[in-house]
Amino acid sequence: MEDVLIGDILLVRPGEKIPTDGIVIEGISTVDESMVTGESIPVVKEPGHRLVGGCINANGALKMRVTACRCGHFPGRTSFIWWIRPNLPNYPFKKPWIAFLLFLYLP
Repeated sequence: MEDVLIGDILLVRPGEKIPTDGIVIEGISTVDESMVTGESIPVVKEPGHRLVGGCINANGALKMRVTACRCGHFPGRTSFIWWIRPNLPNYPFKKPWIAFLLFLYLP
């Protein structure tokens, strides 16, 4: 992951974890986003749809363009997880698993 830069194109095979946030540029698959949304049903992803790093690609190969990575002077600060971290105390219902997840993903 140290070599991945914003704008790189990655291939995510079925069953693999999506390595970082990005946009689908080729392929159709379902993605398990339950760790982010809590939704138990996988979501269909097609070209143009956004991908969140850490989710699981279920059944089809996807080519993605990286839109966020842990690189440069501000590691992780372009990712989805980094942007929700400051807002966590404002949510009326805090879930401990969200705090734990943020602890794992952020420095």
